[in-house]
Amino acid sequence: MQPIIAVQRISKCFQRGNAVLRDVSFSIDKGEMVALIGASGSGKSTLIRAVAGLTAIDRPRDGVTGSISVFGLRIQNGAGAIKAPKNIRMRIGVIFQQFNLVPRLSVLTNVCLGLLGRLPVIQGTLGRFNEADQRKAMDALSRVGMAEHALKRGVDLSGGQQQRAAIARCLVQQAEVLIADEPIASLDPGSARRVVDTLADMNRRDGITVIVSLHQVEYALKYCPRTIALKAGRIVYDGPSSALSLATLSEIYGAEAGDLFLPSLQQQSAPPAAQAKAPAIVSAAQILQERATFNTLAAARPLYVPPPESRLHA
Repeated sequence: MQPIIAVQRISKCFQRGNAVLRDVSFSIDKGEMVALIGASGSGKSTLIRAVAGLTAIDRPRDGVTGSISVFGLRIQNGAGAIKAPKNIRMRIGVIFQQFNLVPRLSVLTNVCLGLLGRLPVIQGTLGRFNEADQRKAMDALSRVGMAEHALKRGVDLSGGQQQRAAIARCLVQQAEVLIADEPIASLDPGSARRVVDTLADMNRRDGITVIVSLHQVEYALKYCPRTIALKAGRIVYDGPSSALSLATLSEIYGAEAGDLFLPSLQQQSAPPAAQAKAPAIVSAAQILQERATFNTLAAARPLYVPPPESRLHA
């Protein structure tokens, strides 16, 4: 079966020849949920934007021509231009860390904007959404637990609520591939869990292919069967998340390994005085101990999913 996304030997340099991506190759099959992990500056966001057709890859150099294909159609070939026709762009949903809602519009209208690619130009330009369109938007908002906030303005939502509204917009768009660039980076732990729960539910129930870049490795290990790890613009691991041990992470990232885990896990076992004197570098033994503690807590306290009535105050 042809992969739904195929990335072949792509590279990307910005100013002064600084290479952000270096000869990156991988493929993703339909229905996969894949985590993209790495420390800050590893190239995650650039790779996400390139696959989404938002950043052009480098032209061929040293005889190597990179390419990106989505749904079997090559949208980038290193020629400096992105060739993604409208029917391909409609099938790809993108979620950013910044949420990208229109602040003054209602949540309902923001979600309806996911239909623009499927509406006549004039109707879409004027923002005229009929009852059927609004019903689709309400169904999507109900799916992500946001129906009661439909008439609020985008600016009046919390960060987690805005991110769930952005996910609802992708549902209305009927995206077959969902690409998320650190969607939980600026959220509190409770909101982050609800957002990743929603992405996993879309992957499981709708068969949507999900690629999500995450700074916290714990979420990648818990939710994504496959993980791709980047370091300095290169893929250093691509395989089952279950096989990605913390010892391996420590070998791959070295001193950066401590930055990939939830801060609360690194601090929960040490008293304040010890935390102040703790070294900046986290050893493999420390990380393994933290992981064991996390597994014990997770087994005793599964993820909390609030009942519908409590979401009024989410």
